Amino acid sequence: MFGDDPEMKKRWDHVNEHQLKVGYNVKRIKHYTIISYL
Repeated sequence: MFGDDPEMKKRWDHVNEHQLKVGYNVKRIKHYTIISYL
């Protein structure tokens, strides 16, 4: 996708990792919110 630029690939991997962490935390927060409403 970025040709052979390793710097861009590193940056892209970092972004993906960050989005995974954020997505995981959002799921966890929603889960706890649902439980606290019960």
